[in-house]
Amino acid sequence: MSTDEGNETRYCYSGACISVAVVAAVASIWLIVGGGGGGGKKFKELHTTICQGYICDGESCKVSLTPIGKCYNTELLFSNISQPLMDIYGSYDITDELYHSNAFANQFGGDGFVRARSIFTSKDSSCTGTVTRLADIPLQKCFQKGTYSFFLDKA
Repeated sequence: MSTDEGNETRYCYSGACISVAVVAAVASIWLIVGGGGGGGKKFKELHTTICQGYICDGESCKVSLTPIGKCYNTELLFSNISQPLMDIYGSYDITDELYHSNAFANQFGGDGFVRARSIFTSKDSSCTGTVTRLADIPLQKCFQKGTYSFFLDKA
């Protein structure tokens, strides 16, 4: 489970917590591990389940598939984007990357893969302008941000 505290997101699992700060920078696209690593396997999509409330399944959930290692804009990617997806993704360009972290695996279990998201000021799938780097999120764990719950996995 995660909670927001100012510019930090706090992740807790089985009583152990870590805090990850949100940072901003000016850059063009940068990659942590292009295509997701994982023993040579390149993951191409991120499977995201977004739910209203505090659980990661149910009738309020929406599922989206977004590219890994490629710039995208959800308004251009999804022709009929609806709530809660629009609240989550917004109208700015996004790049998601996956990387493996033994620290996250030890802390949260799972396979240790983590999503790193960058949001750009551009809105045309070019991923240019000022970039904001969001807190890294472990995959295969339910977490909460505001009134939504999320579950991320590679596809």
